[in-house]
Amino acid sequence: MTKVLLLSVLAVGLCFGGDYSKMSTQDMMKMQGNVPPQERETFRLEMQKRVQNMTKEEQDAYFKERNRIREEKRVNQADKGIRNMNQGQGPGMGGGRN
Repeated sequence: MTKVLLLSVLAVGLCFGGDYSKMSTQDMMKMQGNVPPQERETFRLEMQKRVQNMTKEEQDAYFKERNRIREEKRVNQADKGIRNMNQGQGPGMGGGRN
């Protein structure tokens, strides 16, 4: 799933080449958190412009979806951290058994 998302983001990025004005807002929302570092400022400015032009209802729906995506990513990252700790790769305080 992650590979498919990453490939989709790359394909969209290659097609639009940093010109986010031609992308739909929905496609841009899917890209959030996966924008290449050199394009983040352009991406952020385009999203700001779009949010400012939204109605109050559209803004509420946008922020609700954005927060849902962020929470989902946070949970996924936390799950990975817990799995790593269970494998002895976490920052545990124990010194092991002697």
